Amino acid sequence: MSRKRNFNWRNLLPAVTLLVLSSFERAQAACAPEPPADNATATCVGTTTNQSGTNGYGTVFLSNNTITVQSGASVTGDNNGVVFVTGSVSNFGSISGTGNIGAFIVGSGSVTNSGSISGGNIGASITNGLLTNANTGNIAGGTTG
Repeated sequence: MSRKRNFNWRNLLPAVTLLVLSSFERAQAACAPEPPADNATATCVGTTTNQSGTNGYGTVFLSNNTITVQSGASVTGDNNGVVFVTGSVSNFGSISGTGNIGAFIVGSGSVTNSGSISGGNIGASITNGLLTNANTGNIAGGTTG
């Protein structure tokens, strides 16, 4: 006696719904667009860790980037937190480079901080530019703020 089973797609609906929702959460918990991208306007929400190898976001080769770390967001790298050649960072959350520099602008640019920036060695480093730290901001480094 053979028994025929009818496959019902509705039985998969709960699993598919969870898969889709977890994908959205992961997509939002990072900086977008993902580097490497020159001339990018990136927004960071949620928790971003080592999105660019050992850097939280960016590389020493990116130019003309504008990065905003939203309130409540964190960008953390084992080496540097946020790094690029030229551009600007507006931080309302937390940026941390646990091994080296929190906010590292290799060339020229600006950092505006209302949150916290920390680095294992240096809190913020700008070769040629402007650093603005609001009353609510905190910048700290292992050897140099």
